[in-house]
Amino acid sequence: MKEETNSEPNAEPISQQGLMARVLPMLRSEGKVYEKTRTIYARLAKEGEHIDTITSDGFETTNTAKKGDFIVKNKTEAEECYILSSESFNKTYEYLRAYDENYNEYIPNKKIIGLEINSSFFAEENEKELYFVAPWGAKMVVKENDFLVCPTDYSEIYRIARKEFFETYQLSSELESTNNPNKTASSTTEKAMPDQPTKQLRFFVSYSHKDEPYKDELVTHMASLRRTGAIKSWDDRQIPIGGEWDHQIKSEMNNADVILLLISSDFMNSSYCNDVEVTRAMERHHDNNDPAVVVPIILRHCDWTDAPFAKLQALPKNATPIAKYGDKDEAYLFIVKQIKNLIKLKSQPKSEDIPISSPTATPSMASPIADAIISTPSPQAQALDRDKVRNLIAQNKAEEALKIMIEVAKEKNSDNFNILLQKSGELADIKKQGIIGATSDSDLRRRKAKLSYDMLEILNTL
Repeated sequence: MKEETNSEPNAEPISQQGLMARVLPMLRSEGKVYEKTRTIYARLAKEGEHIDTITSDGFETTNTAKKGDFIVKNKTEAEECYILSSESFNKTYEYLRAYDENYNEYIPNKKIIGLEINSSFFAEENEKELYFVAPWGAKMVVKENDFLVCPTDYSEIYRIARKEFFETYQLSSELESTNNPNKTASSTTEKAMPDQPTKQLRFFVSYSHKDEPYKDELVTHMASLRRTGAIKSWDDRQIPIGGEWDHQIKSEMNNADVILLLISSDFMNSSYCNDVEVTRAMERHHDNNDPAVVVPIILRHCDWTDAPFAKLQALPKNATPIAKYGDKDEAYLFIVKQIKNLIKLKSQPKSEDIPISSPTATPSMASPIADAIISTPSPQAQALDRDKVRNLIAQNKAEEALKIMIEVAKEKNSDNFNILLQKSGELADIKKQGIIGATSDSDLRRRKAKLSYDMLEILNTL
């Protein structure tokens, strides 16, 4: 059946230019922006190497590698392979780690415009597929329910099979609103907090005294936040004469909502900064019941990659040291903007808070989705529409997908019920980490991709 579906027609396929003339207007008006969420495996191709791309529904296309091209293998059920030029590959993927003796693993940074093909796309009433010339010169076929996609610059069009599309792409809500200005704002925007927070946050600044000029500059740039009552900052220079400095430092650290670590070689060389302040900061960071946030701020070049806080998202942008900036005010402005984002999150009312995930799936520690489902009995079991759930996952609507899956698992008394509650907690934590910037973008992408993969795997067993 698969071979018959993809057998080549007698008629000549439509050219790439002809396809673009037909489809680009639809992509511009109806297309949505998706981002690739799964990591891939890749290796350098041998010149002249021939690759057939075979998806879950059969043969898709073929290509021959040129010098410098890459062979990419998707992490899908079909594990389809294809060829990318070195220029396209280097723009799209970031090295993650070695995988085996042949392949390395890479993180995607790829966004596309996608259009789901329905029956109205085909010119003839009984037509169910259309053959065309791919950008690399080979024939491709698109069928009903597949996707025709193009880069965000609309430079070419190719096909992605439906199953593989849902396994690798999710709707990019940020870019969707950019390309579709008439669409309503996302729920994140709708629920944005006012500039004036309802709770004053306590900031603790940990630093080496040799870096006091940097600390003073940072405190100066945070002046507007102090004047509005948004924050109250504290450092050891505020210890009164005769005060017990060790006791007061530990007391302030324990009461702080946010702990700023000002990182330099002198900070790394300080026993007190590391043995006392960093140790206590990371204890609070790893405590899922402690809402404190730890933010490293890189002042000067030094080796901090093996420090306990190395996995946290550091400021300024890309962890570039403040000392490296020609205009240091630019670095401090970026830091203050991120602090403002953090303040908005931390100042949300209690009922709106996104809870941190927990390894145990109890109502009070999983997520709002789990709480609602556990506390609300369902009158009868519902049929599971797997295609609908897959589509929600692909559209970056994991929360809606999880709600459906949890309800079904609960009614079926499935072993997956508790697992799905944990996944709900993971999603809540991903959202929180994304807002406060405590995790790098690449780590967030990996976690999102892993969560989507796990949900799809569980979906197949429900």
